[in-house]
Amino acid sequence: MKKTGLIGGVMALGVVLSVSAGEPAKTNATEIVVLATRQWTEAARTPVSVSVVTSQEIEQKGANNLSDVLRDVPGVYVRSLSGGPVAEVSMRGGGENSQGRVLVLLDGHRLNNPDMAAMNWLQIPLNLVDRVEVLRGSQNALYGDFASQGVLNIITKKGAVEPRSELSLIAGSYDTFVARAGTSGSAGKAGPVTYAANAEWETSDGYRDRSGYESYGAGGRLGYDFSSVAGLSMAGSWYRSDYELPGYLTLAEMKDDPTQSHNPGDQADNDYLNAGLDFYSEPHEGIQLDANLGWSGKKTASDVASWFMFSDTELNSFSAQPKATLEGDWAGLAQSTTLGLDAYLDQLDVDRYGDQSRTMKTIAANLEKETLGVYARHQVELTPRWILNGGGRVEQARLSVAADAGGARVLDEAQTHHGTAWEGGLTYAFEKGSKVFARVTSVYRYPFVDEQISYYGYGSDGFYRELDAEKGINTETGLELGSSPAWRAAVTLYRLDMRDEVAWDPIANRNANLDETRRQGAELSGSWKPVERVEVLASYTYTDAAFTTGPNDGNQVPLVPGQLAEGTVKVGLPLDLALDTTVRHASSCRLGGDVAGEGDRLAAHTTLDMMVHYRPVGKAMSAFLGVENVTDENYATLAYKGFSEDGYYPSPGRNWRVGVNRTF
Repeated sequence: MKKTGLIGGVMALGVVLSVSAGEPAKTNATEIVVLATRQWTEAARTPVSVSVVTSQEIEQKGANNLSDVLRDVPGVYVRSLSGGPVAEVSMRGGGENSQGRVLVLLDGHRLNNPDMAAMNWLQIPLNLVDRVEVLRGSQNALYGDFASQGVLNIITKKGAVEPRSELSLIAGSYDTFVARAGTSGSAGKAGPVTYAANAEWETSDGYRDRSGYESYGAGGRLGYDFSSVAGLSMAGSWYRSDYELPGYLTLAEMKDDPTQSHNPGDQADNDYLNAGLDFYSEPHEGIQLDANLGWSGKKTASDVASWFMFSDTELNSFSAQPKATLEGDWAGLAQSTTLGLDAYLDQLDVDRYGDQSRTMKTIAANLEKETLGVYARHQVELTPRWILNGGGRVEQARLSVAADAGGARVLDEAQTHHGTAWEGGLTYAFEKGSKVFARVTSVYRYPFVDEQISYYGYGSDGFYRELDAEKGINTETGLELGSSPAWRAAVTLYRLDMRDEVAWDPIANRNANLDETRRQGAELSGSWKPVERVEVLASYTYTDAAFTTGPNDGNQVPLVPGQLAEGTVKVGLPLDLALDTTVRHASSCRLGGDVAGEGDRLAAHTTLDMMVHYRPVGKAMSAFLGVENVTDENYATLAYKGFSEDGYYPSPGRNWRVGVNRTF
């Protein structure tokens, strides 16, 4: 840690803005992450459970989109609408609408939608990604809304001194084809200007009837270092995705033929634009100032003929995130303080129609969510190995709506939610990257705009003022051992007590606050290399998620499997070949909406994937051939309880992929 006068640093505070710091040099012996503290920090010195997926690992997986990558991260469960790119990511027992409890950041810019729409992961081109940091557990004090059960930080590629270009081609089942190209490098004396640019195209007919999609887009980053202590970077991406919506099947239909569909006209198309401007400076030793401005836009046209819903939506999200970090000695102890502000403005315009030709408008709604939060975090090294940290946040979010139907104003209301969060953690850092930690935090989540506001144009629209924000307390403790290539092991125990969770109430036919719930469990992961060219990876997550008060006391929280397990064996073969074999298991769980625990359960499932890699040492080309769901398991990760029949969304059966990657 840099040494300077802490009081002198505080006096210099009044100056700037943040979220992204310059990245320090990293070595093989030290894993550096930005996610856990909002500044580059050794993972072994943070009181959190973090996983990092690198661009090399992403390339080796041969994944089609980022949701395919995330399902291999310990403690992460991906629930997909029929195996397509639209999927919910769940952590720490997140059930329905878990996309509101896992914050997704792209270079520090929030990607979560203000409404309940699940994320389309095609909006993040895979060859744009340098690394993905996955943080398990609440981080509301540091990041605010959406971060009650985890955070994903997606960091895009930046230019380097040496130029590099890359081309990838993938083909697979269901007429799936993927083409990716990228280049990066630097210009100018000593490389003060860096650049990275990527383009991607993907198309597939999909596993089920009416589940095809096509996407294409490009992105890039341009950076300029004014000096060794100041720099500016600009990043942007554009993506378009057109996809079909196969809808649900009954359990009997899924068992008979999981590829069928009853929705001949359901489809949607999205246009995404993301832009960010980041500035960092170190005006004095021990002072880091950052400025971050962001904008993202999304246009969606959806035709859900099976529900007689036709709509056009446009979302514009703006963000400004100032931050200052001070490091120094005070009272003979190395310390650091981070102070920051997060300001967001989400503007959502929705036009709904009664017909596909869009001649009969049922409602026009303009919704806004204005969020403003300030936070502080302080860390002190009690000894070179004992690290104590604490922090807090004060935040408010104002939701408003103005809606017209039939030429008349039917809604014109607003409400402000207030959120506060605090955290405290203690870490003991062993030698060689091991640690033991304990942590306690408070938790909150604001309702989605369409959880709080009904604006469907059916004559029953309203603003549900009595809907409260979710609140809770999270405690966890963990141990991580081993930093050598031979083995690593980690275990985290956690408990999350929640109240006022928001979910659909089928009796009242609206969203409502649920009774109190508790999630408690354990996350275990490890790796072992018994001999050269053989590696074993394993993870296991146990979650007990249940209601603790009210008429549903003791019932399971819907859509939360009690057990998740994954094991991978990697074996090196002759001729520069390697074989990866992966087994995944998820136990049964309650269907979405079944808080009373009266219906059928979503069945447990176990899948087997196998992939052969060709990776010659020192060569610029690599290739793979993989088969997923080798046993052709008929299963679903998502299903909902209905009034007359339950709805299941089948996952893909046996399918194959082949790909080649070439660097220049």
